[in-house]
Amino acid sequence: MVKRKTPTMVNLSSSTGSGTGGELTTPAPTTKSSGKSGGSSGKTVNDYYNAILAQLGSSTITPETITYTPISYTVPEQEALAAQIASYLRPQYDSAIASRRTQTTQNRAALDVDAASRGMGASTWVTDAKTRQLTSEAADVAALESGYGAALAQQVQALYNQHLQNRLDVDQINANNQLAVAQQNAANRLTAAQWNEQMRRALEETAYARALDAYNLSGSRRGSGVNTDKTSVTIR
Repeated sequence: MVKRKTPTMVNLSSSTGSGTGGELTTPAPTTKSSGKSGGSSGKTVNDYYNAILAQLGSSTITPETITYTPISYTVPEQEALAAQIASYLRPQYDSAIASRRTQTTQNRAALDVDAASRGMGASTWVTDAKTRQLTSEAADVAALESGYGAALAQQVQALYNQHLQNRLDVDQINANNQLAVAQQNAANRLTAAQWNEQMRRALEETAYARALDAYNLSGSRRGSGVNTDKTSVTIR
């Protein structure tokens, strides 16, 4: 069976300065001598950028992971199958054999009655006729026993083959499901990686824009020009 794990939002945002939670508070510039370059605080755009980026923190998602538990199928031993089939097949043949022997007993008794009515007694003809009854019975019982053995073997093999086919079908189902799970997990990882990358870039762009605002604000208070060259800030 397939089990799903709920995607997890990992919020690594930290707060510095006077902001709370994920809210950004632009660090207030400090007043230093006007001889410092980069505004009255003496900070560069990169300084503001790093501080604001740390304050914004980061938000990432963990990809959903699907697990699959394969279906198990055990093929029984042929001996066990033979015992199972014999439990209902053997009584049918035993009943047939018993009926055949009862028939022999009745036929032999009828021969005795007929011989007595004819005054033949235990003649050689009667003895031969009764012997032929036993011989015929033995042949019929042997045929029934042979038929039982053949029927048992055939049914055991057919049932065993069915179990083998069932296991093959289950193995195919497991293979298909495992492939589908692997593909879905790969897609989930890709989606999470793309989202995390977009979020990282958005945070860096936001941090840079706010760093420029803070830098310009510091420079305007001092009354001097500022340098907003983006090359001083590393954005991946």
